[in-house]
Amino acid sequence: MKSRRFLLLLFIFALLAVRLFAQTLRYSNHRTLEIPPWATLHIGPFFSDISFRQTAGYRYIRSSGTGVDFLRENNRGIYEKDGYDFPLISRLDFRNYFLISQRMDMDLSLSVNYEHYPRGTQKDSFFIAIPEEGLIGDLSFMFQPVPFMKNTLYDNFVYRTDYIDTRGIPDLYGGSEYEYFKNTAGVNSDWLIADDQNVGFSFSRTDNLPMDDMFSNQEYITYSETVLYERRFIPFLSAGIKASFSQVDYEITNRIDSSAGEYLLYTQVQLTERTSAGAGIGYSDVFSGLEDNSGGRIVGNAYLKTQLSQDMLHSLVYNHSRERGFLSNYEMTDVYSYELQKKFVEGFISIKLSHGKYDPNSDLLNGYNNSHIGFDFSFPLIISLLKINGGISYDMRENSVANEAMREIENIADYDTLVSYLGTGTKVMKNLDFTILYKHVERNSDDFRLEYKTDIFSADFIYRCAF
Repeated sequence: MKSRRFLLLLFIFALLAVRLFAQTLRYSNHRTLEIPPWATLHIGPFFSDISFRQTAGYRYIRSSGTGVDFLRENNRGIYEKDGYDFPLISRLDFRNYFLISQRMDMDLSLSVNYEHYPRGTQKDSFFIAIPEEGLIGDLSFMFQPVPFMKNTLYDNFVYRTDYIDTRGIPDLYGGSEYEYFKNTAGVNSDWLIADDQNVGFSFSRTDNLPMDDMFSNQEYITYSETVLYERRFIPFLSAGIKASFSQVDYEITNRIDSSAGEYLLYTQVQLTERTSAGAGIGYSDVFSGLEDNSGGRIVGNAYLKTQLSQDMLHSLVYNHSRERGFLSNYEMTDVYSYELQKKFVEGFISIKLSHGKYDPNSDLLNGYNNSHIGFDFSFPLIISLLKINGGISYDMRENSVANEAMREIENIADYDTLVSYLGTGTKVMKNLDFTILYKHVERNSDDFRLEYKTDIFSADFIYRCAF
């Protein structure tokens, strides 16, 4: 397993984003890459930035219950005891970027970290960390065999670590470490049969490779095919029809392979200069791999987005779909979400609300609801000499009645998680900052094995140096 991981780290590239629901027809939807503004070293197509950061200060931790090890730089440390300590944390960042061509690039950023805790509240550690979004990149090649037809060949790679619960949902404050490599290769083809009409075809293969045997049931290959027709009726109104198919082959023999199809009619409209809306409705059917008699289902989606001002945007989205389940072959999902963002010159305010209902197509798994409320902010005070940032989030899990075969606590017991933080910081010298942060994490449940509280207070001097 370690040798395979080493080989994968040598060849990391990533996702070419292809938007299927653009206001213009898909034919004109291709990106142009740019030189990163942070680069201090430039050699041909290679751009890099190397920096060093040293943190020294005071930290106090108080916890109760089962708890979970603290997450720093997308890496979990190992707590030994509560109390105060004087952490010394050294970090060397390497941001490497390859601009291969107008359509090809790679991002191989990572950091080398060493953490020392003199009073032993946490184990000393040395580790190489990758960004939260993973080691990513884009590799594609676009060509036109005939006029008015564009084809894009692409190969996407991502190597990253997530923290997820037993159902595969992100859970930083209780989830298991899920390290994996995912590769997607495929082709997109668009034929502009008229100025206002486009026919599109897509084919792709996705290989998902978990790095831990604990997630062996997530090793799979997915083949996806799509054909669509889009038409723009007037400058602010377009519509289309799409048929998509997928086949999932799992490596382990005790998980059933499956295949499904979806047929969707969708439209989008520019209601005003700043407001756009869209909706879709269709039918989804499973051809093989059924674990019960769920059969065909109606699916659909809708959204409304408004640019309230030059730096303020809000969006409301609803999605009713059949998705590949983390443990089941498929699950029906109903997700409502709202987001409001306001940007300032040196700060922002963000509000996020969501509620989701999930129904797996398995007699061995129960359904559940997830709800989230989040508020984050950051802005300068006292003529930009002092910066304050904070936030609060509340997540709630509600499980439907489980059968006797259910073993995992998270699939049986309801629980909620409250996370709040408040911090401030100021620049002491050109390369030296001083920061203060208080963070509270609390999980409540009807099962004591899931309950815990953690309070963290830290005051740090942070020295930064760029090479």
